[in-house]
Amino acid sequence: PPRDGWRIGVRDWTGRTRQTVCVHDNQAFATSSTRVRTWRRGRTIVHHIIDPRTGTPARTPWAQVTCMAADTVLANAASTAAG
Repeated sequence: PPRDGWRIGVRDWTGRTRQTVCVHDNQAFATSSTRVRTWRRGRTIVHHIIDPRTGTPARTPWAQVTCMAADTVLANAASTAAG
């Protein structure tokens, strides 16, 4: 990787806001959103982030969460759990 790390862009679900983060060795980022992977169940719009207590789509104040971890599996697990 470059000496100052890889620069990656993170956009919000609307595509309007973008932040740049630098990724160095042994770092991974993952983003989960309640706005992108959605579908209808009857009259309700649902998403893929599931509340393990209820087995239903999580009700959360966040539209999107980006997390950093030592590897992509941990980063994805953290961003999905936080969502």
